[in-house]
Amino acid sequence: MTQKERAGLAFALAEILAVGLVPAFSKLAVSRIDPLLYSAAAVSVAALVACVLAHARGELQQVFQRGTIGWLVPIALLGTTATTLLLLFGARLTDGISTALLMQSEPIYSLLLTRIFWNRPAPARQLLGTALLLTAIVLVLYDGSFRIGLGGLLVLLVPLGWQLSHVLALRVMPPMSPYALTAARYLYGGAALVLLQGAFGGASAASLGWTGLWMAGFQGVVLFFCGTLFWYETIRRIDLSRATAIVTPCEPILSVVLVCVLLRTGPSLWQGLGLALTVPGMLMLFRTGRASGSLVEAGPSSSSQGAT
Repeated sequence: MTQKERAGLAFALAEILAVGLVPAFSKLAVSRIDPLLYSAAAVSVAALVACVLAHARGELQQVFQRGTIGWLVPIALLGTTATTLLLLFGARLTDGISTALLMQSEPIYSLLLTRIFWNRPAPARQLLGTALLLTAIVLVLYDGSFRIGLGGLLVLLVPLGWQLSHVLALRVMPPMSPYALTAARYLYGGAALVLLQGAFGGASAASLGWTGLWMAGFQGVVLFFCGTLFWYETIRRIDLSRATAIVTPCEPILSVVLVCVLLRTGPSLWQGLGLALTVPGMLMLFRTGRASGSLVEAGPSSSSQGAT
């Protein structure tokens, strides 16, 4: 293994850890802090860091170009504003393990949108992998009763927002760089969250306290921004298919493990069955994508383009 490949593997592992922490840390944060206030604070921190990096790369001007701003605002509203609110409010209303597992539903939306927008038929293996994920989602939502909680439904919509924003992003990238697009999503998405907090927020910024400030800073810098940056640094050094093969099966497992450790809770029987179906379903989707030359990128690889 070359030094470049070793560095790529290190970045991939760092990305898995950063994104894997999102469900557990989000649940921990919003159990103590108002979700709308926390959303605005965390995304604003991510926006600051992303814009500084884009400026250092000489790409910040792309964020404000008249020809693309009409696309960037809806991309940010769907991929950052809406998904952050859905994730944090949903995490507050449901348990951490359900949050971690339901966030793995992105390939299902990817399959549907690919069919709708590009009319591409799905291979049999992709349909089977999608069926496994759908079954896993039903098991997690069911969880031993026929009552489906609002929190789980909100979390289930998060990957849909990411996928819709990716469809729009194809209009601007290229020529827009991934780093400039990330800065735009956090900047415009964060501005919308700040406006919503000012108009409808019941908690003042002072109520964050030192605990809220460091948690928002950690989520904004490490989980949001660095999750994005680590993914880009990974695929600069190792092949995309290899990077996805490393990331795809690891994230749902790590997410559940971190939820159990940080929140001191364990999976129910139904959640355990859901996890048991999620991993082979994700692997099957990855292998289908590799065989056809177009990978199905689940949460980390696609959502890391400025998501959450």
